[in-house]
Amino acid sequence: MTILDVGKRKLDTELLLRQGIGNLYTKHYKMTEKYKNHIDVRPLKQFAYEKLPESPLKEILLIEDDILDIDAFLARLPIWLRLSKLLT
Repeated sequence: MTILDVGKRKLDTELLLRQGIGNLYTKHYKMTEKYKNHIDVRPLKQFAYEKLPESPLKEILLIEDDILDIDAFLARLPIWLRLSKLLT
């Protein structure tokens, strides 16, 4: 289990995934070959917009594409986690 420190709150990433933030498969597109290996990050972007304070992490998340290739998502994840630690 991974815990993210965001502001004064700690967020359980498994709980976030269960709630639909960072879904591994997009709900908004038919699962065609085109989107099979992609991740819908719109719920994560919505969370950032509504809940995160003004920060580099929020800015970076909001400019990301709505649908990311799994490899791109996994490459960006460590950067997002490091930036989340700066919020504390």
